Amino acid sequence: MPQILLFWYYKTMLHGVIPIALFAFVLNLPFGYLRGGSRKFSIPWFLYIHLPIPFVVFLRVKAGLGIKVIPLLLASAFLGQLLGGKAFQSLKVGRGT
Repeated sequence: MPQILLFWYYKTMLHGVIPIALFAFVLNLPFGYLRGGSRKFSIPWFLYIHLPIPFVVFLRVKAGLGIKVIPLLLASAFLGQLLGGKAFQSLKVGRGT
C-alpha cells in the first residue's frame, strides 16, 4: 500500500504541481519586467502583479489540485515577478540610464 501512495504522490507532483508552478514562474517573468518599469503602487503596477493570478488559479482548478499547492504556486509566481524586476533593473543599468 505505501508504494501505491508514493507512486500517486510522485505522479501528482510530476504531472500536476511542477508544470503549473513552472507556468506560474514563466508567466510572471514578463509581468515582473513590466512592473519594474512602472511607478510603485500605481494602477499599472497593481495590474502587472495581479493579472497572471487568474490563469494560474484556472490551471490549478482544472488539474484538480487542492489548496495545499497554493504556497508553492505563490512562491513560483513571486520568484517570476522578482526575477523579471531584476532583469529590468539590470538592463536599465546596462543602458546607462
